Amino acid sequence: MILSEQEKNRILNLHITSKNVNGSLLKENKNDIANAKSELASFASLIGGDSPGSGSSGGSGSSGGSNTDGPSAKSNETASLSDNLIIEIINGTISAGGSKNYTDLFLDSNGDTAVGILHFTKRGLKKLYKAMDTQKYFGQSEADMIASIKTYDGDEMKHADWKKAMTTFLNSSESESVQNKAASAKFNAGLKEPISKGGWTTPREYAVGMFYLNSYPKCLGQMGNKYNWDAEQMLKAYCSGECSAVSKCRNRCNHINKSYPISASAEGYSFQGC
Repeated sequence: MILSEQEKNRILNLHITSKNVNGSLLKENKNDIANAKSELASFASLIGGDSPGSGSSGGSGSSGGSNTDGPSAKSNETASLSDNLIIEIINGTISAGGSKNYTDLFLDSNGDTAVGILHFTKRGLKKLYKAMDTQKYFGQSEADMIASIKTYDGDEMKHADWKKAMTTFLNSSESESVQNKAASAKFNAGLKEPISKGGWTTPREYAVGMFYLNSYPKCLGQMGNKYNWDAEQMLKAYCSGECSAVSKCRNRCNHINKSYPISASAEGYSFQGC
């Protein structure tokens, strides 16, 4: 491949720019960047150098910190709901800042047993049991474990055998992937209504729905009907404590504007704290 001097200079001076518009970080189109990097790799091979992001041996090494560029899907861009996007939203909002971890096991403020990255409680444990090998950890079938939810009524942590089994699972090598599977099943099902009724198509909108589904699913429909499925109005209602079952001033109300900021060309709700 033969490149002109002008093209060589353009490629060698390639840099990713960003600018701050109304507090929202905007990045250049990733496809353009990928194409430019591909060209640079071709040029580098001619002069015996390494392209950005490659190791000294010409491999595909990384400088680390794959999350330093933030979420892969921008808040104001249409993105199909997927399992990967769901997990990204969880990590960028619901569990951001270490508020939730995959190994969590404790009694929540209501005195109910809370488990894992979403703090699965009571009926929420059904999704987790369906995703995991209950026979392996509890010595009981999936059906039996689901039936036990009503019996325990949130008191699982008070039973040593159950606590030991769940602790073993949470610290296992498969725990994270199983919990992600359970989380994806939960939110894929729960977001069908706002996607259908509200026409939601962006990560920011999905995140709003996931807040409700994680805290109090019943309130999602209530606030959706009240605000005609306007995600920004629903976010304001959530963060201000309008839903009586959800405490206000949640950290996720700050994290959503960091991970999925309001589009510079659209009006939206920005939590200002309490």
